[in-house]
Amino acid sequence: ASIALFAWPSGSEKGEPLLVWKDTKKLPWGILLLFGGGISLAKGLEVTNIVDLVGEWISNSPIQSALFSILLVCAFSVFLTEVMSNVALVSVFIPVSFVIARNLGLSEMQLALPLTVGASCAFMFPISTPPNAIVFSSGYIRMNQMARSGILLNLICVVIISLYCYFFQDFFFTA
Repeated sequence: ASIALFAWPSGSEKGEPLLVWKDTKKLPWGILLLFGGGISLAKGLEVTNIVDLVGEWISNSPIQSALFSILLVCAFSVFLTEVMSNVALVSVFIPVSFVIARNLGLSEMQLALPLTVGASCAFMFPISTPPNAIVFSSGYIRMNQMARSGILLNLICVVIISLYCYFFQDFFFTA
């Protein structure tokens, strides 16, 4: 459809098309390709059944405590959202978190909440979120600086989100 914009007349007196190459060269192609890759990765994880394998692995882990499961799901979400879209991650893994919660006798929300909140904690890479990509494309920060500070923020977020969800589970959720 976008190729047709190069041929469709704009209605100007010059007879120029709606879209000219000069305008497309100004688009931030790197950022667009990064996000396309994240969405493709989500689909690939779904199609190859890796999503189901992760659900089984967490459900069958030797430690069957609520806190451990919340920590695991939250950490999984926080670190996977670094390489894929947070919307894609949540869409793909919410059903998995429901299955895990049921298998462990937890409320579905006890795992869905840390999964969804954790998906918003992407600080390490430019691909993670549009603000990260914008900051990185400014040229003022290098990838290793971003990754080093981002991993610390990710770990802090995993601990805070997990403890919050665990200690307030009785207040918010019922199993």
